[in-house]
Amino acid sequence: MTSFHLPSPEGRSVAVLGASGFDVTIRDPSPEQRIAAVHYCTASMSLYTDNSESGDVQAFTDLKPAVEKAWLVIEAVPENLDLKIKTFQELVAQAPCDAILCSNSSSYKSLGMVNNLGPSAKRRILNMHYYMPPDYRVIKIHPYVAKKESRPTWSIIATGPMACLVHISVHRWASRLMAAQSRSNMRPVDTVSFIEEHYIEERNLPRTSVDFLKNEGSPSNIQCALLYFLDIGLASEDILQTGQRGRILVGASDGRPMKTLVSSQRTPDGLDISISAGKLFWTSMGMPTANDGAVYSYNLDGTDIKAIVPKGKVHTPKQLVVDNEKRQLYFSDREGLRVWRCNFDGQNLELLIQTGDYQVLEEKLDQTRWCVGVAFSHTTGKFYWTQKGPSKGFQGRISQDNIDFPRGQDGTNRTDIECLLQNLPEPIDLEVDGTRQDLCWTDRGGLPLGNNINRVSLKGIKPVSASGITSSPGKDYELVARNLHEAIGIKLDPVNHHIYTTNMGSAVYRFDFDGHNRKKFYEDAGSFTGITLAHV
Repeated sequence: MTSFHLPSPEGRSVAVLGASGFDVTIRDPSPEQRIAAVHYCTASMSLYTDNSESGDVQAFTDLKPAVEKAWLVIEAVPENLDLKIKTFQELVAQAPCDAILCSNSSSYKSLGMVNNLGPSAKRRILNMHYYMPPDYRVIKIHPYVAKKESRPTWSIIATGPMACLVHISVHRWASRLMAAQSRSNMRPVDTVSFIEEHYIEERNLPRTSVDFLKNEGSPSNIQCALLYFLDIGLASEDILQTGQRGRILVGASDGRPMKTLVSSQRTPDGLDISISAGKLFWTSMGMPTANDGAVYSYNLDGTDIKAIVPKGKVHTPKQLVVDNEKRQLYFSDREGLRVWRCNFDGQNLELLIQTGDYQVLEEKLDQTRWCVGVAFSHTTGKFYWTQKGPSKGFQGRISQDNIDFPRGQDGTNRTDIECLLQNLPEPIDLEVDGTRQDLCWTDRGGLPLGNNINRVSLKGIKPVSASGITSSPGKDYELVARNLHEAIGIKLDPVNHHIYTTNMGSAVYRFDFDGHNRKKFYEDAGSFTGITLAHV
């Protein structure tokens, strides 16, 4: 059993090590964290073991069922001594009497956690500290019965360089240190500073390094994100079956080998994840000439793939985004000439926008009516969508509308639609930066103005006043990153200040928010469309 607490990913990293050969139970009171932990183990287990068989991972709300059959119990609660003392008291009361009880603490000695326990309990309690990331496969053990418990080596290694860095004020080296920490999925900076606070108090050390971490270090919670993206299947070796060869893949921003979660999908295009619901959602375009698109969901534990919006209810669904607050999905419908909204279970399918009648051939073939990207913001009270226009045609547009319908109106006749940008090369997918209130999008139009990532501020933005006006970069919006290859999906990582994008030319790219530090992942591994991410 291992318990854990976000933002630190350490508890679940311990769990994935155990599950790489053993059954593991996890206890956490938060439903969202239980789902995230099991999913992390399932998605990451193959990266950290050579075993052909892996253990089963289960998560529990209560402590008793989680530990009642355990032979080894590891606590990974926050670095709070009172909490750890209470945790060990509960473990002694509820775990088997011969179970080994361990603390994954790297700063508190087990000696300080067992004062109120009997001699027999004390003899089976120790510090058992795993080094991160899990592929290091190194463990440090400090038994309670040892005559002297030393300060963990990692903390000496970590604190020394930080003190030197602060002393000589070489901030660029500090940034590199934190970037390496992010790639390795190690402790977040705020967690390190919390641990160091204990050392400062215990040993009367100077506060220089920990103050630097708090005030001038990298953003807190920095950690490696799991990336979920779609391979539409067009690069499949079986040319005659490309329409049935779509895949949902999971990788990470450290470039680890990707893993297939779901295969044999019909031209998947847009996806998003809800950790709170424990589900992935994605769209299937079907055959673009037929009215046979669908929307699917998948439990993060690998079970229950089902069509929540069955084939034929929508035409050619494209980008999909999750609204966790309302537990709803927004998705666009290209040849269907519509934008939709529904509940997580597919119920209450609601038409938000209709740009034409797909049953009228002339309107269906008019690509200026094709709805592709979609995004929303509860802060602005708006949702946004792209109408891409002909390929490389400079007839694309981005529009907005109110999340709530005007009284007496619906998706077929609403009068509150506003065009924000027009005559764009070929806008595709959208993403709202909720912190900065920016709208970002990919454009797969021709160079030099297409095949890029763009951004516009939603603060004070005004609708286009006349149909003949052409929106241009530098004047009406910002061109963030260029020279992509059929850019499609986009996802922002506000934790690490990164932008991810996919393209049909078989690659996933990452940029800083300012468009610098371009990095390519998973090249020539498929033909990629939608992308999302999660910190689990």
